[in-house]
Amino acid sequence: YHEANIYYLHENGFKELYLRGYVLSQSPKSSANPEPMKISGYSKAGMIEDCDIPPDVELETSGLTIATIAQRILSKFGGKKGLKLVVAASGANTAVPEKEKKKVEDDEIEKTTAKESRNIKSYLADLCSRKNLVLSHTNEGDLLITKANTDGEPLFEIDLDRGDKPYGFEDMQPVYNGQRIFSDITVIRQADDEGGNAAEYTIKNPLCPVVYRPKVITLSGGDDISIEEAAQNALCEHLKAITLTITMSKIAYNNKLLAINNTIVVRHRAIFLYEKTKWFIQNVQFNVEADKEEAVLTCVLPWVYNYNAKNLGLP
Repeated sequence: YHEANIYYLHENGFKELYLRGYVLSQSPKSSANPEPMKISGYSKAGMIEDCDIPPDVELETSGLTIATIAQRILSKFGGKKGLKLVVAASGANTAVPEKEKKKVEDDEIEKTTAKESRNIKSYLADLCSRKNLVLSHTNEGDLLITKANTDGEPLFEIDLDRGDKPYGFEDMQPVYNGQRIFSDITVIRQADDEGGNAAEYTIKNPLCPVVYRPKVITLSGGDDISIEEAAQNALCEHLKAITLTITMSKIAYNNKLLAINNTIVVRHRAIFLYEKTKWFIQNVQFNVEADKEEAVLTCVLPWVYNYNAKNLGLP
């Protein structure tokens, strides 16, 4: 668990901190022909993927912001070089002024509970999904909570019908898994012992207008969200079945490392994208060797992170 810094040297000579984190494992090897040693690790925030909520953290909360809840958990990982929380208004990978942070922090969670054995990342990611927030990390390795930048200015445009593509573009491939898509999602809440009434709410999927494929979800009286929220969250979750993977031969664009929580616009008839469609970068994987580099962008529709996303270029 030694701390490590990884830097990237841009073509203009600027050295950018790519990641600060911890070394997890080393694989030294002795042979007649010396070979590079393999080292693996992750950002400082990567620990929340492995660790569970500490048993002495208050797990039942009411009327707190997600930032407050996250800070309550992360306080156990403090110290001079410990894990910190950074809140940003959108897409930025750095902290922002207090008045901008308020745009993210003001939304409160009415009620939430978690079992002591629940994974930290799973718990926080679930809370963030309710408020259109993205859970990530900064270049410094700290945990980053930011508004989903679904309506921001796209990083670049790929319009192969007109021959327009960004520098470094290699290929792209969509995946449409129709088995996970439903036309109608109905959420039913059962009556509870505290006087809560039974209720029902149905939401339609605009991307599945041809066939009738119903999905029914049942909420117990003790669940923490409304039936409307539950239906919207279910639709957003199901739309993860539609993805677009883009391979770039460069990991930077306009002298800035490619990053999640940004959008791009794509049109190409060969992959059934007949209109310019906005995509949200959900994941970025960098592969860097001595003589080449590669970035693989995994994109989803902005609706996955923001039910009210606009200007998508979709029907």
